[in-house]
Amino acid sequence: MKFRFGLHEELVAADGIRPRRVAHRLGFPILALFLTWLWLQEALLGFPNLAHFIGLPILVGQLVLFTLHAWLNKAPALWCERLALATAVAYVLIAMTVSLGIGRLDVELASYAAYLPLLYGATVLTLGPYLGLRISALIYVASLAIVLVGGAIEQVPWANVTPLALGHLLLVGVAVSIAMTYKEHLIHRLRLQREAHLDPLTLATNRRGGVHHLDRIRTPYALLMLDLDAFKHINDHHGHATGDIVLVRCAQAFRQVLRPGDLLVRWGGDEFVILTEMASREDVDHLADRIRQAARRVGDDLDVPLDVSIGTAFGTPDRVWQHVISEADAAMYESKERQRRAQQTRTGIPFGEVAT
Repeated sequence: MKFRFGLHEELVAADGIRPRRVAHRLGFPILALFLTWLWLQEALLGFPNLAHFIGLPILVGQLVLFTLHAWLNKAPALWCERLALATAVAYVLIAMTVSLGIGRLDVELASYAAYLPLLYGATVLTLGPYLGLRISALIYVASLAIVLVGGAIEQVPWANVTPLALGHLLLVGVAVSIAMTYKEHLIHRLRLQREAHLDPLTLATNRRGGVHHLDRIRTPYALLMLDLDAFKHINDHHGHATGDIVLVRCAQAFRQVLRPGDLLVRWGGDEFVILTEMASREDVDHLADRIRQAARRVGDDLDVPLDVSIGTAFGTPDRVWQHVISEADAAMYESKERQRRAQQTRTGIPFGEVAT
């Protein structure tokens, strides 16, 4: 399976938001304190390598900002990890190059040999095993090239080059192997989670999956509660097999009019919920119109009386989603009552029934 950032983010979600958030809130400040201690050690030596004088404060400043971001936001941000990793890689390779230039590579080689395995592990954990392997290999090749140049100009004894050349190659392989094993475990968990959150009839997300998503939503959203009108009449007069076909065809039709990020949930029976994030009132009204048209087309295609009542409500991460559901449900029943009164006034036939 080819690596994509999207897949890695999905796997991070499967791993759980809370562990990642804790890692950001505690890991970033601990690392910042460690790098500050290294900077003070270099200060005592008079900063013979200017890369440490400049690079370490940049890294510490980044980590402090990322720590604040982690504490001010509920959801962990992967871009913080990636930016910190990119800065750390650039810092280590530049520092090694400067050490080579000023003739201190042999003196500082032991420190770099300790930092590089940490970079390999961080790269694989942050980017996933496939892209992480490629980037770790580039770090390994670049650092080895610097050390080989040091060996060629007799700045570094060849006896010190061999452990880095062979040992670090093995460390890259071990880091990737561990990450791949863990990734397969997460993929298995993700597959089981998807199966547990899928309605087997309509292939929409089931109620458990909808609740799982609502528990973790972090942006403003709109919620549409849908109820298929006259569905009892369809089951009673056309059979439950036809009713199942109506549900399947409606789910297919609804998915076709949703935006890529919208979620369709079979909430129960003939009720569906649509969850759409960052949508305006006008967007939701247009979506509701498209849903009604889609339901009517399904009814026309199957030659059954079919319409849909829709109630909408808007929520935010700070608002209890159960209240949003209740508001949308109440709006849906108000819509159903308006349609009932309109049909009885127009035809004299109770709503949800058809003339025989």
